[in-house]
Amino acid sequence: MARARALVRRSGEGAATQSIGTLSIDLNRMTVARDGVPVHLTPLEFRLIAYLALNQSRIIAPSELLEHLYGDDGSREANALEAIVARMRRKLGAGVIGTRRGFGYFLEQPE
Repeated sequence: MARARALVRRSGEGAATQSIGTLSIDLNRMTVARDGVPVHLTPLEFRLIAYLALNQSRIIAPSELLEHLYGDDGSREANALEAIVARMRRKLGAGVIGTRRGFGYFLEQPE
């Protein structure tokens, strides 16, 4: 998976900047802004928001997010993911990352 992502990234395919409502994600510069104001995210937080943005049309199971964030290291628990999501919700504000209880996480779509 990592090799495939690297090849796609190097080929220049796809949009470098993705906008979802008031959220703007620059995949090349690895930056996030909300309402034009830059938001400082750790690399782990950026990987989470970028993965949610790339899969914005579906709900992502916590196990899939943990695998994407930590790779094959199965020692991580759902509590670690919940802590990261809670920290990101404080940084990005309400209404950006949604939860569907029992299913997973998704990016809220603007109305």
